[in-house]
Amino acid sequence: MTFRPGRSIVSAVYGGQHVRDVHVVTKNGRAAYEGETLYSVEGGNIVLTYWSSIGGIGRGTVNLTPGDWTFTITMRATPTAAPQSFATHWKWLGDDAYIVTGGSAAVTYRRAR
Repeated sequence: MTFRPGRSIVSAVYGGQHVRDVHVVTKNGRAAYEGETLYSVEGGNIVLTYWSSIGGIGRGTVNLTPGDWTFTITMRATPTAAPQSFATHWKWLGDDAYIVTGGSAAVTYRRAR
């Protein structure tokens, strides 16, 4: 089973104090779930809060270097799931694609237009 982002809308919130990413993850061309991530700066760190249409919620941090993003997150996938901590790494391949590692296999994501 492979999930790919279907579409993503990124926007500034409250005059750029935060950044919101609203996205739809698709499976076989159909929406599997939707989610939102709110990125903020707190104490010099980038923090995130994530929630999804299936009841998932997560919180964590993002470390940015040119071309690479590393996420450290504690998340529960559904309202009844136990929280899990994990780290994932995004290696950007230009503006419209990135490789995600940190799970069972590396996955390449491409922006859908």
